[in-house]
Order: sequence, then C-alpha cells, then structure tokens
Amino acid sequence: MIDIVAFSNARLDEREQLARGVVHAVGADYDALMVAAGKALELGMVSLYWRNHNPARVLREVAAQRQQLAEHEHVPAVRQSDNHLYDFGCRTCHNDPDCGETLGFGWCKTVRLMAEPFDEHPDYDRYDPAWRI
Repeated sequence: MIDIVAFSNARLDEREQLARGVVHAVGADYDALMVAAGKALELGMVSLYWRNHNPARVLREVAAQRQQLAEHEHVPAVRQSDNHLYDFGCRTCHNDPDCGETLGFGWCKTVRLMAEPFDEHPDYDRYDPAWRI
C-alpha cells in the first residue's frame, strides 16, 4: 500500500528527472535559452515563466520539499483514544507536548498540502481518501 509520503516522493522524483533531462538536453546555459524563447515568441510571459520554472530552480524546490517531508515524519502512534482515528501520526504536528508521545491523528496537514498539487494524478487518494484537505 502506498502512503502519501511515498506518493509525494514519487512525484518529486518525476519533477527531478524531468528537470535533469532538460539540463542534459540544453546544457547549463539557462539564461541564453530563456532569452531565445522570449525573443522567438516575443512574449515577456514566456521568459518570466522560464525564469521561475527553469531546471535549476525546480531542483532546488524538489530538495526543499524533500526536507519538508523529512521534517514531518509519520510514525506509529504511541497513544490511542476514541478521538484518534489512526494508528499513526506526524512526529512534528501530532506530538503531545505533555508527554512527548505521537498521537493517532493520521496524515498531518503539512504533508497533505504538499501532495495536493498532484491531485489529478491517478494514484492520488486511491489508497486513502483522507489525503484530501
């Protein structure tokens, strides 16, 4: 069974592979490519889009998102009660400050928000509808 973290990591892998493929195809001269695209289509939006979505930036975003996922590690819940519907929780978001135990609240909002942009992917929430915000 796939979990939301594995799903998100798979989407990050896809973004990373695509960005690395572009780097390989065009080399490291992103600025020249951006200028050429802008001139060819004579649309300032093309060059603005490229500047914000160039492979180097995508790779930095992927690395940052992987760090965010790591900060929100989901672990088995130590404490269960009637209002804890899951047997796992986020070590960061579902931590009981009184005793330091992880509570069984399931996927934290941070991790669900990170997966949300991929909601049109066929595997999104296929395994657990609780992924949705």
